[in-house]
Amino acid sequence: MAESNAIPIAPQSAQATPARRIAHWLGIGLLGAGMFWVATLMFINGDLIFAVGMTFLAGVVLYVYLNPRIYVGRYVFPGLAAIGIFTLFPLLYSVYISFTNYGDGHMLTYDRATQYHLSRTYLDEDGVYDFELYPTEDDSEFRLVFRRDNDKFVSEPINLGAIREGQRPVHETSLTEAGAMGADPLALRDVLANRSGLQRVVIELPHGTELRYSGPRAFGALRERYEPDADDPHRLHDLQTGGYIQADFERGYYVDNEGNRVRPGFTTQIGFANYTRIFTDRGMLAPFFEIFIWTMFFGAATVFFAYGLGVTLACLLNWKLIRGSVIYRIMMILPYAVPAFISIQIFRGLFNQNFGEINLILEALFGLRPAWFTEPGLARTMVLMTNIWLGYPYMMILALGMLQSVSDDLYEAAHIEGSGVLNNFFRITLPLITKPLIPLLIAAFAFNFNNLVIIQLLTEGGPNIVGSNPSAGHTDLLVNYAFRLAFQDGTQEFGLAAAITTLIFLLVAGLSMFYIRYAKVEMAR
Repeated sequence: MAESNAIPIAPQSAQATPARRIAHWLGIGLLGAGMFWVATLMFINGDLIFAVGMTFLAGVVLYVYLNPRIYVGRYVFPGLAAIGIFTLFPLLYSVYISFTNYGDGHMLTYDRATQYHLSRTYLDEDGVYDFELYPTEDDSEFRLVFRRDNDKFVSEPINLGAIREGQRPVHETSLTEAGAMGADPLALRDVLANRSGLQRVVIELPHGTELRYSGPRAFGALRERYEPDADDPHRLHDLQTGGYIQADFERGYYVDNEGNRVRPGFTTQIGFANYTRIFTDRGMLAPFFEIFIWTMFFGAATVFFAYGLGVTLACLLNWKLIRGSVIYRIMMILPYAVPAFISIQIFRGLFNQNFGEINLILEALFGLRPAWFTEPGLARTMVLMTNIWLGYPYMMILALGMLQSVSDDLYEAAHIEGSGVLNNFFRITLPLITKPLIPLLIAAFAFNFNNLVIIQLLTEGGPNIVGSNPSAGHTDLLVNYAFRLAFQDGTQEFGLAAAITTLIFLLVAGLSMFYIRYAKVEMAR
């Protein structure tokens, strides 16, 4: 009896025939095997974090889609996986990067930097051979003749013009005497004309020495510059100078016995150094706090003024006595319909100091020609005005929708009590439409807090803050500042940019939680 009343693990529609069940198991098994194979390739390639993530994801896929006890999870898992891959993982990876020195000069892992040094060679001065270039019967091919003391070597015919960039063809030589060439060697100018091909040739002598072009009349023997130390795995002997280079994991470089850094560096853990630099480096501390205050003001002021303007226009357009309200609504929504990058470029032209229409009007009326792009206060005012123009139509649309839910009975009762238009607006309209919109206003604040596009297209963060190091601008938001560090101004300080990005996330998350809790308290009243 108890078994007949039990809830089935899967719905009746999900019961499959044996053939479909086998196909399901086979398909999921192949998918899981493919994901494990990709994880293995990532591990071999040195991407340990991605390999662990792919392995975990493959295990969850197999567990969810092969376990009949969590059948409903098959529908929930794709959404959770998307959140994890596109939201949670980038966030966690940014946090991880913020604790490293990953950036310009430190792009490689320690193992790859070590392999790079072990692959380096140098020209041995004791193995330099004089050479001459001889033509052959085929005009496109040449022979190289090498002489050093009593040694003479002649190469096979080489088509120097066919050697492309990046190729290193190795040509083994023979012991043919140089005197039997049957032609005169090319003049120096002809040798220089073939220099690009000569620079790509590697000549291997009979005893195994490799020669490369080192000058218009010489090829030099290549030697391996570094070899591992048998006792210290983090030390490499320098065969050229007789010294050594030692891995310094605090600085992320190999350093020689005199303490000089040897590039390239490698990525290493540096703890809270990036965060400490933000709050202790004089070149960053003052600009960072200035940018932080401006970012907070920019996000809050944009939402406040755009919402105020949007609600005011919505109330006017919702007035039943106004004629042509449909036309007015279309005109008011146009700034929202036009792509933002087009509107921003139009405003960039309007605010042009020399030819912009705004300055032409101000000069004609008041004799003023403001420097919108070079004076910090004016630049921020320009950015704020442009962003409000782009944002108010969205607020107006929201307010128009909310106004439809406000009952006319409230206004009739207020009219009987002698309430005026402004009193109705602040006592009835604004409270009733604002409370439901608080979550959207919080989202608008978070969006403007990270509004990279308008700053990059309008001012590019300028004008620059004098004394900032790395470079920062008066109109930079925190997100633009992080973008500068990572991709602009000749710097690629990804670790420092990731630290700022992490701080941005903590700030936005904290403010959002505060506003949500405040909104709950207000709505509960």
